[in-house]
Amino acid sequence: MLKKKLQAILSQKGTDDTWLDCLTIRQDKTTVYVQFPHMYYADWFYIQKKDIFEEIISIYFNKKNVPQIIYEKSIQNYHHNDNQTIKIEEQSKNDVIENTITNRNLVIKQQKNISSKNHFSTFIANNKNAFPLAIAKEIAGEECTSNYIPFLLCGKSGTGKSHLLQSMAVAFHERHCHIIYTEASRSSGENPLWASNPDIFWQKYDALLLDDIQYLTENITWQKKLAACIDTCPRDGKHQIALTCLGSAHSCKSLDERLLSRLESGLVVELMEPDLEIRMRYLQSINKENLHLDHDQLLLIAQHCPQFRLLQGLVRKVIAFYSFTGSKLSHTDLENIMRTSVTETTPGCMEIIGNVSRSMHLRPEDVLGNKRSPDLVRARQLAMYICRQKLGLSYPELGKAFGGKDHSTVIHAVKKIRKLLLTDKSVKNFLAILEQND
Repeated sequence: MLKKKLQAILSQKGTDDTWLDCLTIRQDKTTVYVQFPHMYYADWFYIQKKDIFEEIISIYFNKKNVPQIIYEKSIQNYHHNDNQTIKIEEQSKNDVIENTITNRNLVIKQQKNISSKNHFSTFIANNKNAFPLAIAKEIAGEECTSNYIPFLLCGKSGTGKSHLLQSMAVAFHERHCHIIYTEASRSSGENPLWASNPDIFWQKYDALLLDDIQYLTENITWQKKLAACIDTCPRDGKHQIALTCLGSAHSCKSLDERLLSRLESGLVVELMEPDLEIRMRYLQSINKENLHLDHDQLLLIAQHCPQFRLLQGLVRKVIAFYSFTGSKLSHTDLENIMRTSVTETTPGCMEIIGNVSRSMHLRPEDVLGNKRSPDLVRARQLAMYICRQKLGLSYPELGKAFGGKDHSTVIHAVKKIRKLLLTDKSVKNFLAILEQND
């Protein structure tokens, strides 16, 4: 009855009253309870209709004894799938987001022991990745005045894209910003405000952080929604969009033309794979308390694990071994653990050998063989040089990966290519093309 009387008041004022149909309104002696069908309707209501609603409530009660209005909304709990009714109140600054870092869906509960500086410092980088790290810090910082919308982080698996995006999320929350930080694939299965109504989204939120947008490649509709969200983002230095994408910057070409043009108008940076120096610094940072290894053992692990996730997996096994035995690992113990743990060294080389072979119209098995024709020798040397640069493997490891070659052969190959890079433009161009297509 109350809803019908409120609609009659709106009709007398000559304004639309259909939006009231979506509300559930109940009344007791001192209070009017208003319930919304879903959170997105509530977002729209607060911006567009709240003042009008409270005005007609005041008119209905003749501006005397106006009851308290409590706004409620039904939401579906993400983890438990049960319906609950919550009171809509201004969010506490000490409870900005309702989840944890591990779930990465509206992440990072504000805690005193979480520091953006400390979190960024856990991202170990040298000159190769100094620029992406500096830009991420700037965008998430309080004094950012640059317009990098959108900021796109590209890179292979294990290069730290999600880590850096997560560090940005921590920094935003320390500044008490309202953000959405989630996986792109999860968003496409829901109907978030940034996709359904980006204009309203940017009135409520300061930043949108989406991880792994490559999962939107087959969904043109969602790519267009993301493009629309980028278009409506205010360019005022206060609002930001940061995204990550698996693969090189060149791999973004597979995205929809409209979204691609928006990404290219922003700032696209690529994270490089962790080289030997980075892997050693990571091991040294955890060695004293967890690994208890000497320098030679750390170097052996770093050389044997070109991929960072393999490195982390091996570290866990070393820690487990130490916890079980209570004694330091001998060289034999470490070799036994690596023998059962790390099997990706050769496949990493094989991928590079395959790329070099295809580019020179040769067969990978011939490059790995012992034939000495000039084109095979050159391809073999190039592949050895690239493997040394990209994977950081030791010369003996490279010799083993290339069909049991002596380590002196690998040393000669690497030195040969280094000299040719100074004098032979064709070699320099060849390596540049391979890098672009990688």
